[in-house]
Amino acid sequence: MAGLKTLPFRIAFLTAAAGFALESVDGALLEDITFTGITMRDCTNTPLFLRLGSRMRGPAGVPVGTLKRVIISNVVSYNSASQFSGGGLIMGIPSNPIEDIKINDLYMEHRGGGTREMAARVVPQMEQGYPEPYRFGDIPAGGFFIRNVNNIEMTNVELSWSQPDARPVFYLDNVKGAEFFRLKTPKAANSPIFELKNVEDFSVAMSRNVKDVHLEKVAQRTISN
Repeated sequence: MAGLKTLPFRIAFLTAAAGFALESVDGALLEDITFTGITMRDCTNTPLFLRLGSRMRGPAGVPVGTLKRVIISNVVSYNSASQFSGGGLIMGIPSNPIEDIKINDLYMEHRGGGTREMAARVVPQMEQGYPEPYRFGDIPAGGFFIRNVNNIEMTNVELSWSQPDARPVFYLDNVKGAEFFRLKTPKAANSPIFELKNVEDFSVAMSRNVKDVHLEKVAQRTISN
């Protein structure tokens, strides 16, 4: 992790309002990180936020950074009030995806209330923007919004909300290698479980409310109960 000492990055955990954030937008290397054994309550921001961008305010000629090899496990988020996403935002940029993310043993509950208008919204890339969830506006996912990512795995993840949410639980855009195993989503959900756009090597198995499926490559597909 030699690059972490010379280039700006942020690892933030604010228990009062925000959740956990890993952010590299000025060329920093964020690699080989484990986040485990944490309980969060009443978050007003996205509980899990991983962002790789290209603001590049550092020295001229510095390449875009990295965000890779991250393990998030044994995490509880209760009564999240975030309007952006009740689970997490994991967002690279088209030229520089986030890589090798493992998320397991999570329970995340939020207040819900997402609308169909929110579900239809197209989120801007904002490659050079400041890395804060609220800057992206309403997110079209009630659980996780995952974009520009290579190799992500989720195991034993349960998502719930106290009010109905019309958004897909998971929204994947430009993702290569996505494996979901033993997911639990709300039984009464009237919204899709997955919304997929430009996704390769996708699979879900042994999960409540969704059948096992493997897709080699799909331009767009909705997977419901």
